[in-house]
Amino acid sequence: MKSLKLYAVPVALLLMAGGIGVQSASAEPAGQHTTFEARFAINPADPAEKIYADIKRTAERLCHNPGPRPLTLLRLERECTSDLVKAAVERYSRKDVADIHNRNLRG
Repeated sequence: MKSLKLYAVPVALLLMAGGIGVQSASAEPAGQHTTFEARFAINPADPAEKIYADIKRTAERLCHNPGPRPLTLLRLERECTSDLVKAAVERYSRKDVADIHNRNLRG
């Protein structure tokens, strides 16, 4: 297993993640940026499709706030997920995973 530590700056979100299974989130006042740490456990022997799906699912789980929320927070959650997936794919540096990510951006 390879573990990646990523640092990202989501707009107006405070997310703290101690690992894949542990997460929490809360809103920050407008205009504030917070850095958080996300850890992805990746098995290099897995196929690229599984690795990318795991990265995306983990990013969505870490950036999601449960319950009803305003549209602005939904947009910020999508941006957070997108930024975190991009950072994980770049950090992992595997071409076949990056190719899947690029296809998903276009499609």
